[in-house]
Amino acid sequence: MIVALTADPGLLPAEREWVRTFWDALAPHRLGASGYVNGWAEFDEDRVRAVYGLKYDRLARIKTIYDPTNVFRANANILPA
Repeated sequence: MIVALTADPGLLPAEREWVRTFWDALAPHRLGASGYVNGWAEFDEDRVRAVYGLKYDRLARIKTIYDPTNVFRANANILPA
């Protein structure tokens, strides 16, 4: 996980862009999709799917059983199947 920190809130967009660019540059050197979803502040469905990989569809089926109305969605959300 890579985190951008700054004491000046006005610099946050530039820091965020730097972190995302750096993360993308590391992509060829990672062992598959990786990430620590609990540390994310923003959640993109494609990125969540990539992190869970082949397990995503199974987790979506489980979520359909235990959380069909998607109550627990304020996180790296797995949508019910």
